[in-house]
Amino acid sequence: MLPVNMTHTSVALRRVAAAALALGGLAACSSEDGPTVTETPPLAYVRVINAIPDTTAMIYGFRDEVENPIEGSGLAFRQGSSYKGTRAGQRLLRSFVVSSVPAIVAGDPVINQTLTLRPNTYYTVLHVGLAQGNRDSLIVLEDSIPRAADLGQQVAIRAVHAIPGAAPGPVQVFVTDTTSDAVGTALATINFGARTGYVRRAAGRAAAQVRAVADPSVILRVQMQRGTPGDNVANPEGGVAISGSAMSVVAFPAGLGQRATAFASPGLVSFLDGRPTPTIAPIRP
Repeated sequence: MLPVNMTHTSVALRRVAAAALALGGLAACSSEDGPTVTETPPLAYVRVINAIPDTTAMIYGFRDEVENPIEGSGLAFRQGSSYKGTRAGQRLLRSFVVSSVPAIVAGDPVINQTLTLRPNTYYTVLHVGLAQGNRDSLIVLEDSIPRAADLGQQVAIRAVHAIPGAAPGPVQVFVTDTTSDAVGTALATINFGARTGYVRRAAGRAAAQVRAVADPSVILRVQMQRGTPGDNVANPEGGVAISGSAMSVVAFPAGLGQRATAFASPGLVSFLDGRPTPTIAPIRP
């Protein structure tokens, strides 16, 4: 039985209308008018190392578009971030002190500089000099980090010179087993702002020693971290004892002001550049 006031003709018309709506819906979902997919832009990979001895911790970030800081909690003197993927191209990097220091108010940009970043390229950005009095600058190093698969049972080590001024001036870089070993032939001689190439050696133990060319009695030493082997529960932590690791040793100036007590003299700090091969099996979908 048809409802009151509904004829066979009206039922047919309603069915035709419903079919038309269904076809319209299918057309609206065609491949040409489908959902928009946001593609990941080409990325560069950037880390920052704070070699500024006269400020509090600093926050670094690209500010030409909405993006999280490179290191959200800030980097203190002689600290470095991990590499962070960021859109390649012309990018505006800014830095801010976490808390005010003489002549610098927290929130005022200390660095406001545009960098040119190439896709699929790794960079170390050194912040060097003195922030108070606007005597600081950025040194951008393009990193050619050896792959863990290419290193095999070896590790790779390089040095970076981040001490401005006439002292120590050019330095010689040595890699030995321990800091008490006598130095032999220098790996390289480098000026401020430069870095050596990577030297490969068998995984085990290693120390870096840096000697001033002008005054060989001035020498900096550091025993590099050994790292931790991985297993099926945790991936390895890179270090000179873990094959496939790549590392940088950075020569820093002495601290000034509040940092003079903790960093009374120039010093060396090692950073992990390239991680060893993971030991945890990837999760399959």
